[in-house]
Amino acid sequence: MATQTLIQYLETTQQDGFGASVPVGLAAMNRRQTEIYLAGEALDAGDWVSLDLTAASDQVSSVTIAKSDSNRGAGAGVTSTASVVIGVVLGPASERDADAAGTGVLSGGQAIVCIRGICEAKVDGSGVAVLKGDTLTFSADAATAVKAQYTGGAPYNIKPLCGYAIDATAADAITSVYVKPSMS
Repeated sequence: MATQTLIQYLETTQQDGFGASVPVGLAAMNRRQTEIYLAGEALDAGDWVSLDLTAASDQVSSVTIAKSDSNRGAGAGVTSTASVVIGVVLGPASERDADAAGTGVLSGGQAIVCIRGICEAKVDGSGVAVLKGDTLTFSADAATAVKAQYTGGAPYNIKPLCGYAIDATAADAITSVYVKPSMS
């Protein structure tokens, strides 16, 4: 189940069949680490996900994911599944796991999840603009990250971080982020 990148691809452009220089893009960058998880609910590409602590057992919870959401209750003694954010959904693992559009993952299907590296993810910059390099945390909106901010008085209420913004956004959008592993 674990993946490892042994060779780093450092090119940023390549030549197409006509000799023109074209950008390589995020999909070819192999500095990204991915894992395959079972979807505990329907998921879309770009969704921030966490371990589904509502699953029947710890064994099932360790391989099942749900949309990260700071409002989601997860059973006795657990206030939120968002405290175990693991990454961003890249898409379905196979055609049989895909929704009708082909980009989302059906509930019970297998999802490819970026657990480290650069990918496209849902970020909400409509309340507080997100700038390049800002740290991101989960929000009350399912599967969406927001700019991490200190709230309240000392001691500060700091939610676990889940990544960094690569692109700025002042709206609710899918944008480039760096997913940081081991956030919780």
